[in-house]
Amino acid sequence: MVMTDIETKRLHLHVKTFAELEQGMHEGDEMSVDFYHAYQYHRERIPGYDTEWFRLWDFYLEGTTKRIGGACFKGQPDKDGQVEIGYGIDEEYQNRGYATEAIAALVNMAIQYPGVQAVLFEIEKTNGPSKRVAEKLEARLVEEREGNLRYRVEKTTKNA
Repeated sequence: MVMTDIETKRLHLHVKTFAELEQGMHEGDEMSVDFYHAYQYHRERIPGYDTEWFRLWDFYLEGTTKRIGGACFKGQPDKDGQVEIGYGIDEEYQNRGYATEAIAALVNMAIQYPGVQAVLFEIEKTNGPSKRVAEKLEARLVEEREGNLRYRVEKTTKNA
């Protein structure tokens, strides 16, 4: 599967290409640097590794060039068909439903990928807004460890 940009009601979710990661790396963008190196490592050292999962997603307000947040998957599905996602929204755009809208679209996209059975979120206990996003997406709390909560959205007949 090749990941492509996603349009939601209010957002444009842009998946960065490898060339965009490389450009971001040269411009000093910390996330681009991290993902550029992770992408290269997995592409060169692990035959058959699906590097599509090492991509950054930028969230833009629909019809603008205003970036308001982003997300990333933290690698390809594990042996149990789980992928983990991390995300953030710029403070001035929080509490408006943008994170829920964007993450719902990315979860739906991931669940469609062959072999994916669930999407995981690891959230700091004190991060109320991210916990609300997980709850709105009907994610189930499955684990608590080291001050973090792990939530899981499972593939169902409703979202498959």
